[in-house]
Amino acid sequence: MEPPARRRAPAHRAHRVHVAGTGAVLRYHGDLDRGGLSIAASVIALSAQPWRLGVDDYRRAVCSAGRPLRGNPTATPWDPDLFAEVERTGLGVDEEAVLQELLDDLAHHVLSTCPTPR
Repeated sequence: MEPPARRRAPAHRAHRVHVAGTGAVLRYHGDLDRGGLSIAASVIALSAQPWRLGVDDYRRAVCSAGRPLRGNPTATPWDPDLFAEVERTGLGVDEEAVLQELLDDLAHHVLSTCPTPR
């Protein structure tokens, strides 16, 4: 049986099915809390790249959107300082709280990679 984080993480299965072996790069973002970081660790371990999942991203978001943590601590090997900061503050951040930043990233990426109209 898969660990709980993997059972409830469709992103994990999508990565395994659709990205593996294609040469595509999967960038992953999720909640900045214990459950979200557990899912992130599973997906990143399969070669996904963290997207706005660093300690500086957390510090910006937690000031305005922090809420008490639940669940068990999960290491963040891609940014050990993130783990330390989440545990120090005792606060998590829902992904929806940083939605505008994520959408801005996507818009910038699309605009920078689309061909110029003729």
